[in-house]
Amino acid sequence: MMRLADLQLAFQAHILGRPGDLESWLGTGGKADAATLLAVYREGYGLRLAEILAHNHPKLALLLGAEDFAGAAGGFIAAHPSRQRNARWYGAEFADFLARTPPWSERPALAELARFEWLLGEAFDAADADPLDASAMAALPPASWGETAFRLHPSLRRLDLATDAAGLWQILEQGERPGPADWPAQGEARSWMIWRRQDDLLTYLRSIEADEATALDIAGNGGDFGAICEALARWHGAEAAPGRAAGILAQWFHDGLIVGLIRGG
Repeated sequence: MMRLADLQLAFQAHILGRPGDLESWLGTGGKADAATLLAVYREGYGLRLAEILAHNHPKLALLLGAEDFAGAAGGFIAAHPSRQRNARWYGAEFADFLARTPPWSERPALAELARFEWLLGEAFDAADADPLDASAMAALPPASWGETAFRLHPSLRRLDLATDAAGLWQILEQGERPGPADWPAQGEARSWMIWRRQDDLLTYLRSIEADEATALDIAGNGGDFGAICEALARWHGAEAAPGRAAGILAQWFHDGLIVGLIRGG
């Protein structure tokens, strides 16, 4: 008699399309033959994962249409069986799959749209944190600003896009479905930030210039205000950099991105 653990492994292998002798161990109860019953489970597994991918990438699903999205999802599912205990997180590698797999890789906007949607979902599901008011920074002694670092909101995500996938997402958000001829081609890289505000629990997005993207990377990696000013001097010169850094910081406070200050020294 087959042990339960062996039966479970054989069933998993069958669901994932790996041949075995599972059918010989199963009874049918007279409803249908074992192959037919197992096919129901195998098909249901694929359909459920495809449904999860569509839920996590609704605009991509709309853009491609049911048939083409099913083809992309099927290829991904075959290459990436679910290894998540929580189905919510299935599909993290979908954008990378589209970027390297023909014919999807021939249209870079598809992978970038998938990555954009995934980060929107991450931002929405991220942990809560209460933002600080700008007065918290203003209350610090001016001499300590240079060594002050920042804790950013857990929902904050940043990405660089080589196509206007974000603009495409916005068009799709309005209910329009551009044809392939209107999908954005690769062009000038653009940086975006995505976050969830605590006051209304909505997800926001904003295009940012290269200097702010650099400042955000420094802050996210634990860098202090002095390090941000030093980096911004590349664009604005040593004298103007602190003013630009202060302006960026004020915008971050306004957006609810700063949830803590870390005093150095």
